[in-house]
Amino acid sequence: MGSSGASSAATAFALAKLFDIGVSETDLLRIAGEGEALVAGAPHYDNVAASLFGGVVLIDILKERVYRIRPPTSMYIAIVAPRGVATAEKKNGAG
Repeated sequence: MGSSGASSAATAFALAKLFDIGVSETDLLRIAGEGEALVAGAPHYDNVAASLFGGVVLIDILKERVYRIRPPTSMYIAIVAPRGVATAEKKNGAG
């Protein structure tokens, strides 16, 4: 999730609430996407949608649909980390 997408989503949501503007989820997504485009050069709807709606979100811009997938509460998550990390040392006199 990008910070510019999160900022755009937060701004669009806050302004809609502040001015009591009744907008649909799709309209809110588009507005936040336009804000993202001004900062990042393109609307990254994946970041904006995750920030607006939370969880796992699929979007179909052409059909103007937002799909939320709510993972089960008893889900297990595994984190795998390597035992060591290879590093390159700079030798004296070596470029």
